Amino acid sequence: LLLLLTIFKLFIISSLSISSIIEYLILNNMEHIVIDEGVCRGKPVIKGMRITVEFILEFLANGWSIEGIIENYPQLNEEDILAALQYATSILKEENIYILPKC
Repeated sequence: LLLLLTIFKLFIISSLSISSIIEYLILNNMEHIVIDEGVCRGKPVIKGMRITVEFILEFLANGWSIEGIIENYPQLNEEDILAALQYATSILKEENIYILPKC
């Protein structure tokens, strides 16, 4: 049931196709990233934690190293951080951009 809810949530909040979502979940076995409406308003988080993918990406975007993040958040490991990057990449790969003509 949790897997079906996760697939449905990903389908609703993103432009991913159901097959892409299922492929992502199978490839990653949901080992590191989970979506639970009761945790962080349903944002993707590191499994068993209240640390969102977005939070990790913000650190990386601000120049933090993986080692620096782990030093400050020892409950994380390198695989968690790489899974966050992989998750974000998979979402962006499926994103559709529509350029509107100038008026």
